Amino acid sequence: MTTYERGARLTFYGWPDNDPPHSAAIAHPGRKGNPPVVHNTAGGRGTWADPITAACAVNLIKVRARIWVPLLRAYVIIEDTCGACGRVPTALDIWVDGKGHADAAVIACERALTPDGLVPVIFNPPSNHTVRTLPLFDGTCHR
Repeated sequence: MTTYERGARLTFYGWPDNDPPHSAAIAHPGRKGNPPVVHNTAGGRGTWADPITAACAVNLIKVRARIWVPLLRAYVIIEDTCGACGRVPTALDIWVDGKGHADAAVIACERALTPDGLVPVIFNPPSNHTVRTLPLFDGTCHR
């Protein structure tokens, strides 16, 4: 278990600003591996068994690494890449979904969820954290 006490930079992305836009495509779907793939497209409820898809800069965090984000009370898993993350090793872009909702509402939620500064995260966390399983965005923005 590794805690980044200085924290990670969190941003959020979803249906309207994914690559390609208006999709839930991820860079690392469907491969079996160790640990095994969790999602074929972006998703997740934030539990250990169903973590939320997250993206990072290419090759800076191991694909399928699980991370506990205390601010969200949710587990995330690296399944995607993030060009906007730059080469910051603790920059995480977390999926909010938003399919079927107005693009502007999804983007507004992404911005509202993005904290100022760095937040603590735990890499390789234990599986026993208490989670909140509300989606980050379901027409309403939840933190």
